[in-house]
Amino acid sequence: MTYYGFIEEIWEVDHTKFFVLVFKCKWVDNKSGVKIDESGFTLVDFREIGYRDEPFIMVQQTYQVFYVKDPTSEHWYVVLHGKK
Repeated sequence: MTYYGFIEEIWEVDHTKFFVLVFKCKWVDNKSGVKIDESGFTLVDFREIGYRDEPFIMVQQTYQVFYVKDPTSEHWYVVLHGKK
């Protein structure tokens, strides 16, 4: 399953001999905040926030995406994929 959101904070967790970067994110609820339009584009609605009890993700688990405002809708954004 794919999750969409945006980064709120970047944390560096220090384990003395090494450190790990994690992102604290706000996630869009996959049930009510994500849809596929008739052209096959994924759209997200940032008013539909979910997964508040699991805000963290490791950097290695991410893909960069861009959100572009959907000109036909007030609250939906089109997801465009970037480079890993």
